[in-house]
Amino acid sequence: MGKALEWLGGSVLIYTVVAACGGGGNADKHVADVDSGASSGGMMGAGGTAQDSGPGDVVTDVLDAMVDPVPDADAAPMTPGPTVTTVPCSSTLQVGPSNQDVAELEIPGRSAASLAGTFAMINTEHVEGYPAYSTLVAIREGGVAAVCGTDETLTVTFVVPPA
Repeated sequence: MGKALEWLGGSVLIYTVVAACGGGGNADKHVADVDSGASSGGMMGAGGTAQDSGPGDVVTDVLDAMVDPVPDADAAPMTPGPTVTTVPCSSTLQVGPSNQDVAELEIPGRSAASLAGTFAMINTEHVEGYPAYSTLVAIREGGVAAVCGTDETLTVTFVVPPA
């Protein structure tokens, strides 16, 4: 167990030093004495002059590498999820030859095509032990509707895909 911890600690130390000294921060701006092949031990400043690189700079670089080992990493923005809205069965529309209670959800600015993936759940205890069941969704420009079905249905939950 002791050897494993030594190996792990050594690996982390090596990674941290390499990350601190490579590619990021000021580490790539060391000034080298080309004639003698020796390093001046300084850092190149913003004006192109050599600056002393004290122990604080190394500690800062090591801490930066531990906190943010890949400073230029960038993730794509998250895609918004669906919108979930519960609405009452408060409208009556003609469905086929008869009038039916329906729940309607207005979604201004959305095309019928962008609403095609909408899902509706009828919130009722119509099937024993199941508090909801899915149903067909009527779609039009700027809105969706679902037939409520039974008398005990009070609401419908619409799950609308992102625009």
